[in-house]
Amino acid sequence: MIKLIKNELFKIFHKKSIYVLAGIMLAFVILNNIVYKVFYDDNSNYISQTLNDSSWEIDYYSEELKNLDINKESDKEEYISCKTSYDIAVLHSSYQIGTWQYNIIDTRLYDIIYNINYYTYIEKNDKLLKEYQDKYDYYINSFENNNFKVFIKEELDSTQKEIDTLEKEKKTITSTKRLKEIEDSLNILYIKKEMINYRISNDVPYSNSYLNTAIEDYIDTYTYLNSTTVDSLSYNEKIEYNNNLSKNATSKYIIDNKIDLNQENTVRNNLRCIFNSYEILIVILIIIISGTIISNEFNKGTIKNLLIRPYKRSTIFISKYISSFIILILSIIYLVFLELIVGGILFGLDSLNIPIVVYNFTTSSLVEYNIFTYLGILILAKMPLLILIMTLSITLSTITLNSPISIAVPILGYTFSGIIGSLAMSFDLKWMKYFPTMNWDLTEYLFGGLPAFQYTSLSHAIIISIIYFAIMFTLSIIVFNKKNIKNI
Repeated sequence: MIKLIKNELFKIFHKKSIYVLAGIMLAFVILNNIVYKVFYDDNSNYISQTLNDSSWEIDYYSEELKNLDINKESDKEEYISCKTSYDIAVLHSSYQIGTWQYNIIDTRLYDIIYNINYYTYIEKNDKLLKEYQDKYDYYINSFENNNFKVFIKEELDSTQKEIDTLEKEKKTITSTKRLKEIEDSLNILYIKKEMINYRISNDVPYSNSYLNTAIEDYIDTYTYLNSTTVDSLSYNEKIEYNNNLSKNATSKYIIDNKIDLNQENTVRNNLRCIFNSYEILIVILIIIISGTIISNEFNKGTIKNLLIRPYKRSTIFISKYISSFIILILSIIYLVFLELIVGGILFGLDSLNIPIVVYNFTTSSLVEYNIFTYLGILILAKMPLLILIMTLSITLSTITLNSPISIAVPILGYTFSGIIGSLAMSFDLKWMKYFPTMNWDLTEYLFGGLPAFQYTSLSHAIIISIIYFAIMFTLSIIVFNKKNIKNI
């Protein structure tokens, strides 16, 4: 058997096609890493989304204002609204997208600017106008001096007022329902207050930094979780609940440890997402190898050289199957190696020290993994998909002896598997739980996760995958054993 496997691997590695595919993989890895290097900044922000071009917005509102008459009663409200939007756009143009100043212009300055315009053009009130103008000038001065703590302090004062109001009301309430509502609101406000104090003590502005994102995500997800009753959720809502649960715990981890777990432009992230980026390459390579490993032998007549040897036909078939599987494993190792080399050159290897943090729904806790341990788990979870694709290809190769069919059908099946899954979920086709493509990707079930298709489970998916594998593998051996080679 070992000698046969060595012979098969020797033949595979003497094919030009495998080196062409290896070169394509290298090109894809280089291109993927360059994309992350060029298009993402150090805060994981897509660079094109941080380029500030407010000129079109300014021009648009400027033209709109020309068509409005402030002295015309019917235009007054629209004029003030449009003028405020114009002023906001002009103010936005002074700051880069993603800075804390840019991010809080809409939330903190819109009402002030609106009132300045209102008391300037509609209700002439010098006292109120000066009050709002002074506040505007104070904010702009804080912008220019990079004094973001002014806004944090305001948010803290506002939150504390809400807490005090609810605490006071709580003492006078007898209604159980209202008391529950107050308790829920207070829980959210106390979390919000905690995060505001965290901003102050750690100098975290409202910019697009990973810590600011984590703080906002933590508050948002906590608010969602605190206001959601799990027992009444539909299946899709349970998936959303789990996503928020995971995001909440991960955000808290980032906040507590000050580690950017979601940074895009790192070799760690590219390894973590290796199947998202390169799975199609692995699939194509293994389909081409397994889809030709038997059919080419028969079509070229070289199968006779194997069959005259003292080996059973089943042994010959199994050696070819194992050889295909070895190529599958080697292709994954090759991609990991390429990512380490190319990613390491472009981004360095420091990010490999950052753990992969996942939420385990079974134990309701966060779990830390070394990147390579996590990658091993991911590879095992992807194996049913890759093995079933490979087995289908080698089965078609054995039955039809037609390499194009053996390659085309599995590629089409893989390509349209997503569409099949979407149709099954859209039309609630429960019977589709027995279809292989609905079961072959076990990554959905990792760490107690819920699959997108509610009628499957981890045990069900494994059983279905084993059944389809057994059927195809057995059929392949039977057909291979009975193939007539007299006319070859």
